[in-house]
Amino acid sequence: MIKIGDKYFMPNLLLKPLVALPVILFIWLIILINKKKHQKAIVSLILDIPFMLYIYLLLGQTIFPIAVFLNGKLPNIISKYGIGRQYFIQLNPMAIFKYSMTYYGFINIVGNVILLVPLVIFISFYWPQLNNFKSAVQIAFFGSLTIELIQLVMNLFYISNRLFDVDDLILNTLGGIIAFFILKIFKRIFPNIFNVLSTEGA
Repeated sequence: MIKIGDKYFMPNLLLKPLVALPVILFIWLIILINKKKHQKAIVSLILDIPFMLYIYLLLGQTIFPIAVFLNGKLPNIISKYGIGRQYFIQLNPMAIFKYSMTYYGFINIVGNVILLVPLVIFISFYWPQLNNFKSAVQIAFFGSLTIELIQLVMNLFYISNRLFDVDDLILNTLGGIIAFFILKIFKRIFPNIFNVLSTEGA
């Protein structure tokens, strides 16, 4: 449901993450094409399948559902109210401490911290040259910023009601730092497995 001022508008459809499967499969195809011949082995699926599943879940958690208005309803709404009347922006970085005192707030914080941890880990295996602290921070920050900006644009045009939250940027970036140290520990404990996965992913 979309809220503009004191009025609510019900979309005709809510697109689910399932519609993104063709895009995800296309990404997988690109990955396979760019792999060297010796890497197109079963062991590479150890990375590829979980990565595609993660992307699917990530889209479902951050972008979908997408509101769809049919029969010219959305143009009529924009014509009458303009764009950007649905204002969901939170720019106070201190708000995190306020919400952390509630159960829902705590769960939200934990969820945002771990949200992009797998992304940093997968990218570090696919591109071993990015397996460093600076890259981990950049991947998490810019990945989070991309998601937040997409959500903001979707809000402006009334196809979503998600919040652009600066706290999400902070927590997602913290998750990137945690992912870097997880990789360091994993590499130290299981160096052979780490090297195999890096070779197959690269």
